[in-house]
Formats: sequence, C-alpha cells, structure tokens
Amino acid sequence: MKFRLAKESEIKIVMEMCEEIKKTYPFWDEEYPILENFIESFEEGGLYVLVEDDLIVGSICLEIGVSSNECLSLSRFMVRVGNRKKGYGRYIFSSVEQEVLKRGYHKIDFLVHKDHPFAFEMYKKFGYCDQGLFKTEWDGDTPHYHLLTKEL
Repeated sequence: MKFRLAKESEIKIVMEMCEEIKKTYPFWDEEYPILENFIESFEEGGLYVLVEDDLIVGSICLEIGVSSNECLSLSRFMVRVGNRKKGYGRYIFSSVEQEVLKRGYHKIDFLVHKDHPFAFEMYKKFGYCDQGLFKTEWDGDTPHYHLLTKEL
C-alpha cells in the first residue's frame, strides 16, 4: 500500500469513486462533494490517495481546520465500496496524521453528520473526541454536524 498525494490525472478517478459511494451514502448528494471540491483540494496540495496494486482504494482531503487555523481538517474521506472492512480506513487515518505532523500541526478536526452513528464509533476507535454540535455556514438554524478532534 502507498499513501501519497494524488496526481492530477487521478482526480477524476477519485470523483468516480465518490459517485459510486454517493449511491449508498445518504450524507453526500449531487451538491456535495463535486468535482470542483477535489480539484480545489488537489490545487491546495491536500488531496491524498491510498493505492494498492495500482488501484486507488481510498482517499482523503486535508485542509485548514474548520474550528481553527491552528489545526488541519479532514474531509471527503472514502474507501472504495468493495474494499471496506480491510483496514484501509485505519491506514488512511494513520498516514494522514503523519502528514499533519510533517506540516507542523498537532491537532486535527473534522465534521461528521449527527445522524451517522457508525462513523462516530469508527472515529472514536481512531482516538477522535466528539466536541458536540458545531454550527456551520450551510446548516441554517439547526446544526447538523458534530466536530471531532484529536491532539497528535
């Protein structure tokens, strides 16, 4: 396995994987994530992929923190549908945490939809702490996302 920055030619492959995941994942839709999100992450040096046997099996984006500029934030984490429950998610998180440290940061944050209990359990196993509901600009009057954090 190799965890690395994505190549420009791989952006569309990541988006195709995302489109496949959208079919069964109720928190992503035609409005998010879209190709432009992945292009922007790539251009900012934050689109990572996990490759095994020349196949992209997962990806994650790394950007300035949602809660603070003093941390980095994870977004658009995904593992190809046919490759789940094989440890790829844990490998991606472990690898991206090392990237965060290489960039000189010591804290990670990210948002998880409040109606996604499986994600909470998985991230808890990875050592992330739920900081409660976090109001975002796209929530309207009611927050829909929990802020999860981890000190490295």
